Amino acid sequence: MIRQLNLGSGSHLLPGYVNVDVLPVADVQADLDKRWPWPDGSIDRILMRHSLEHLNLEHCYLEAARVLRSGGEWDVWVPHGLSPLSKGLGHTKDYSLLTFEHISKGMEYWLPAHFDTVTLTLEFSCIRRCWRWLRWPANIAPWHWEACGCLPLAEIHWVGKRI
Repeated sequence: MIRQLNLGSGSHLLPGYVNVDVLPVADVQADLDKRWPWPDGSIDRILMRHSLEHLNLEHCYLEAARVLRSGGEWDVWVPHGLSPLSKGLGHTKDYSLLTFEHISKGMEYWLPAHFDTVTLTLEFSCIRRCWRWLRWPANIAPWHWEACGCLPLAEIHWVGKRI
């Protein structure tokens, strides 16, 4: 039984995952802003690559916490709020590193904490290979890069483990 979800897959279907989107090309068609169609604690891993910014964060947080088993991982990629990528059609929220610090602490302390941060990095995968060296200095002191706005086409990659 496949216990990995690729939520908001669009046409980027991944083998070994249940690919989920509102588009009919996915394995499962679902509106992720409504209750997710999986039982509590039934999923090992959730991948959301450039889909969370189109959805309600608080709802996805609670649904991910509900369907992931203890120790399961929620792997999220979103455009950084200071990047031009974050201004795309249908984006509902701008994200920063602090957003994911709050997710680990229970969504700004008003929801129970359900995740421990495993990874929180800045990525530059959308730019030419010759500029990807930015990943190394940016992740030595990511908060400084964020504070000065030096984030051309940056993405945030966060992996949280369900506690």
